[in-house]
Amino acid sequence: MKLLAGALVVLAMGFAAPRADEAPEWLIVSLKRPVPASAGKASRVVFLDEKMIDVMKSDTRWRVREAVKILTVEGQRSFALFASQSIGQDFKLVGGWKVRPDGNVKRYDAKALVEMDADGSYQFSMSKVKVFSPDEARVGDVIAWEYTTRAKSEAYQTTWSFGWSSPTLLSRLAVKVPSGWKVSSMTRNHPEIPASTNDEGYTVWEARDLSAQQSEPLGIPLHETVPTLLVRWAPPEAGGDVR
Repeated sequence: MKLLAGALVVLAMGFAAPRADEAPEWLIVSLKRPVPASAGKASRVVFLDEKMIDVMKSDTRWRVREAVKILTVEGQRSFALFASQSIGQDFKLVGGWKVRPDGNVKRYDAKALVEMDADGSYQFSMSKVKVFSPDEARVGDVIAWEYTTRAKSEAYQTTWSFGWSSPTLLSRLAVKVPSGWKVSSMTRNHPEIPASTNDEGYTVWEARDLSAQQSEPLGIPLHETVPTLLVRWAPPEAGGDVR
């Protein structure tokens, strides 16, 4: 009962706006959205989960932004943000932030990250995992980070899951390709999610106010129920439909 009461208090709490010189504009905008009552007993809620992909002839660049609010003591104990880094892929932390409900902001640099093997059962792993778990995170805090990666263009496709095991207020994937290239998409476990084009030339897919996906023992795996987008792109010489 105490845990639930604490969660309800956090749900009702608003955020004092942090100053623009302390937090990026995208984070300030994310904090303006209230946590919905439908979040219920969730241990955390995702304010923003966004990936922007710039496809170039020589390489591909990703920019990822995540902002998550801790709602319960359980959510506080298990909290961490993860990012995989493949061999040959450059990783750069733009910034990490912890925002208190009173608007106080603490910024983190790359020293706050912990790196580990993607699979500890192997001595040599094909990739690393960057872990961001700020010190002294408390119930009611919003933890956010932004990072970029860059690698040679190899796979001309990506997948994106809209929401997962936590309520998600905004999930967004954006892809920009060279002039003349083709882009196509297919949605699984959900009606087709239409794409739009923003002022920067990105093709954008987004979903809002997503409920948490529930997993049950011996039930269907989450990856088979979560709305998932498959996006492919190809140069003009590829010809035909890239679906």
